[in-house]
Amino acid sequence: MSLYEKSKVIAIVKKELVPLMKIIGIDTIFVAENRNDVLNVLEKVVRDRDVGVVVIQRSLAKDVNLLEFQSIGLYPSIITIPDASEDLSESPRSFYRDLIRRFIGYEVYLE
Repeated sequence: MSLYEKSKVIAIVKKELVPLMKIIGIDTIFVAENRNDVLNVLEKVVRDRDVGVVVIQRSLAKDVNLLEFQSIGLYPSIITIPDASEDLSESPRSFYRDLIRRFIGYEVYLE
């Protein structure tokens, strides 16, 4: 796959978030309710060369070692989205700063 080809974006979410994922245009949506569901989906999608980004609910990812799946190769990038009330209390500035630091390896200060 070339860098310029469109990669698929997939989501691993609970059934309550499926409509939101459809609205924002996610290519493929997997419904998961527990750790085993998440592991089964991740094992399939990390080997799919067409998948560029995996979006996963933070509450589903908390018991899964995501680094194990990200170390397989450059793609797919796995991004967790906050979904619990304690996650939503986090400052958007610090959330995005941590996300940027994780993906590009540099600290970015947002004003």
